[in-house]
Order: sequence, then C-alpha cells, then structure tokens
Amino acid sequence: MKGKKGSSKGPNKASITNNNLPASDISSMSGSIFDGIKFIRLSQWKECGRSTVLAGGVSCAGQIFRRFELKVDSNVVLEFWFRGAPMSNASASNFSELLLDLGDVTEEELGSVEEVWRGSIGAYLLTGPTNTVEKPLHIDAAEVGELNSRRILALWWRHSSVDRKFLSMFIDAEDGPGSFVHEIHFSAPAKDMQKHSTLIVDTLRSFQWNREMPPPVVASNSRLSA
Repeated sequence: MKGKKGSSKGPNKASITNNNLPASDISSMSGSIFDGIKFIRLSQWKECGRSTVLAGGVSCAGQIFRRFELKVDSNVVLEFWFRGAPMSNASASNFSELLLDLGDVTEEELGSVEEVWRGSIGAYLLTGPTNTVEKPLHIDAAEVGELNSRRILALWWRHSSVDRKFLSMFIDAEDGPGSFVHEIHFSAPAKDMQKHSTLIVDTLRSFQWNREMPPPVVASNSRLSA
C-alpha cells in the first residue's frame, strides 16, 4: 500500500467425502464451493469428511465449510469458509477501503478490520477463544494483494498451540461494499510450510472467478508469487 509500513516482514517467497473420484472430477466440482469461484485446480487435493455441523454445502444460516487435504501429506490442508452473515457496517466499510490499495497492511489497519479475520467462523475455530491470557495466534505479515485480478487481504500467521503456519485470504464476496467475506485458508505444520509453498502458489494461480478478467497471474511484487 503506498506510503504504508508493514508491522513485520513476511515469509520467504515460494519464496466431499469421496476420495475415489478422479482428480479431474474433483477439480470440476470446485466451482460449487463459492458462487464467485468458477474453477480451482484440485487434482493434488482430496476432500475430507464433511463436518456434521457445516455439512459441506449450504448449511445453517447459509454457512459453508469445505476442507481438503494434500494427497501426499494429509497434514497440509486447504479450507474454504463462509460464515453466512454480513459484517457490521463499520467493518464492511473499512474492508472495502482497505482493498483499494495494494501493499503491506499496518497493525492499525488490521485492527480496523478485525471482525473480518478474527470474528469469522474460520478464525474462531482455528484459534479458539480469544479471551485467554496468552493468545496462540501470531500474525507474521499482512498485505492487500491481487489473486488473478481479484483484490484480497492475505495474512501469514502461526498457531503456537498446534505448531502450524497459515496463509489465510479474505475476499469481498460481492465486490463491495465488503459486507460478505469469503475465506480461503492454507495450513501445514510449521516445519513443512516452506516445503509446500510452491504447490500452494500453483493452486492459487489456478483460481478462476465468475466474471470477465485478464488471463490469471499472481502479482509479481506480492508475497503470493513464486
């Protein structure tokens, strides 16, 4: 973001239950995850058992939860979250404004959209209650980037209690006014995250959205790039 100073440097750049489905079929089903996603290449992933609470598709209050794991390493996980409820007006406005400029996000700016990343179903279930004395969530870096021409808020963070690292992305589901947010979370054991970073970037590059846009690329100056 022009004129912004990130609070910390990011990591080095890369620096539904039906496991019998052919890889091509799994990829063709990817467009049903979120309305805004037309296609994701999931040939190297398999979908995990569906939650009894959030049963893979549209569930209570329109919530969505889908989890995939890497075929060669089940500890590497790709998750899609949608809480089914809108942001507060203030958070929606702040989120829309934040996405206007590319670049590092300051601690103050991140605080202004805390409802987006911490108040979500995904963040709550992954980090647990936030009223403990020592919070297990540590944010290493945050930026507004472009994922195949779609603006996103990306967070690189780690969960000390389970020793995992995460790349979490938050997307305005309706391209304004920021009221509804879709989430995509990659995670792996801390010691293995760097090893799988190229695969994560390749998966990101395969995203196609349900709207006209230029050919998909990841911004070359972004930490999301290989």
